Amino acid sequence: EHDVFAFSAEYENREKDGSKSADRSAGGLSYEVFSKDTTGWYLRSEIERDEITSVDLRSTSAGGFSYRFLNDEDHTLIARIGPGYRYTAYASDKEDESSMTLDLGLAHYYRFNDFLSIKKTYLLG
Repeated sequence: EHDVFAFSAEYENREKDGSKSADRSAGGLSYEVFSKDTTGWYLRSEIERDEITSVDLRSTSAGGFSYRFLNDEDHTLIARIGPGYRYTAYASDKEDESSMTLDLGLAHYYRFNDFLSIKKTYLLG
């Protein structure tokens, strides 16, 4: 109830008309602590690679402030905001990039019953 540690992993591989249109993998860690009922802080880090866009490695790390708008057993809504850093290394001749970012996030969970629930997280950073 007061802290959450989460791990995520994604893999996408798709073809369209015989050509590869997606080849991407990503993974991340997130830790969030609520010291009071509504306010808290978070840290997150994610790495990814994307063969289609020639991204050899993209690393995004961020941390900041969390606020729980809703915190019921069956319904939660959490917003995040904080500074971040993104580094991208390319497999092509394109120059590597790095920059500070503004990390914004919204996480929503709703449980309809014991068998059906939805959880969606939106990140912008």
